[in-house]
Amino acid sequence: MPRAEFNLREYISSKSSLAIDEALAILDDIAKGLAVLAPVLVHRDLKPENILFLDGRWAICDFGIARYAAAATAPDTRKRSFTPAYAAPEQWTYQRATSATDIYAFGVIAFELIAGTRPFPGPDEVDYAAQHTREVAPQLSGPAPLVSLIAACLTKADQARPSVSDLERRLTKIRDNRGRTRSASLAIAQQQSSEQTARLSAEGEQQRAEQLRRDNLFYAATSDYKILSEELFTAIREEAADVVVEESGTQTSLRLLAGTLTLSQPTSFNKLDWGYGATGPFDVIAYSQIQVQQLQALQGRQRRSHSLYYCDYLDPGHYAWFELAFCPNMHYDHSAPFALTPGESGVAFSRTFGTMQLAWGAQRVDLDDPEEFLIRWLEFFGEAAQNK
Repeated sequence: MPRAEFNLREYISSKSSLAIDEALAILDDIAKGLAVLAPVLVHRDLKPENILFLDGRWAICDFGIARYAAAATAPDTRKRSFTPAYAAPEQWTYQRATSATDIYAFGVIAFELIAGTRPFPGPDEVDYAAQHTREVAPQLSGPAPLVSLIAACLTKADQARPSVSDLERRLTKIRDNRGRTRSASLAIAQQQSSEQTARLSAEGEQQRAEQLRRDNLFYAATSDYKILSEELFTAIREEAADVVVEESGTQTSLRLLAGTLTLSQPTSFNKLDWGYGATGPFDVIAYSQIQVQQLQALQGRQRRSHSLYYCDYLDPGHYAWFELAFCPNMHYDHSAPFALTPGESGVAFSRTFGTMQLAWGAQRVDLDDPEEFLIRWLEFFGEAAQNK
């Protein structure tokens, strides 16, 4: 912008620090600019480099990735185009950008003007992503109403941030009441309340991000499971054309002579649901079970079932389907291995001597080459069909 004298980045870099009144004047100009934009555009890349000093006032420029406020978010709206140091939590999770997104960037700029540093230092993109979505901004020193306003702008939940009109109103009030405090204790209480709100907001955003991660993993689990189950059913039909397939709720059963093979659909799992202790030794996203049963018991055995867990059993953070089964830990009576949900199996993985143990050590199901899994269950099914 040749007509502008300098941008805000150049200006604050030339200063050792800014007085509160000067910072408020700059923020007031930016807020007035956002008030003009908000009904029409979402800027999506507000930062000091895009704020120019022109004709004695600070003006917002560079609308290269802006979009109309009423426009639906679509793949071509360049959601991934932003400046990491100023990007709002919803931009990191590819959610719809609104005027609240610009308010968050305003909060980062305001923090920088008052503190001399940004609230989140990065330095890498992965660091910024974690900081903007999960961490609470450091405590800021300054007039309590201004500190409270900046904290509100930096709230993780976009709907909890001030509106543009509220931002203008509060800035005007702060400037008009500079140096005037009716109650020092109430001002301190307000600052503590703002800090508590910011902390709770960050915790809520962290929970939302975790739930989104688990939802995405569950989708991957069900997709892989569908491939595995279709391969199993196809292999059985190829070997036994007379097999009868029955669908019942969340289960699919295949019957042949005296035998039945049943495969249940995956169920999502909350990692806090382990039955023994608050959390388990590894993270389970989904679980199901596979079972064979015959009409008559043979040596006390009539059925055998294994659990299938989609979890990070071997390598934390890397998930796959694992096959495992359980048996009693004491007074073992040679009963067949049986399946347990993660909520029921926690005792088998605890540090204490409990009532259950692994009967079939967790074995990864190789989706690229599931032959071992397929042959094992075809053989179990074939034996059950013969009541063996």
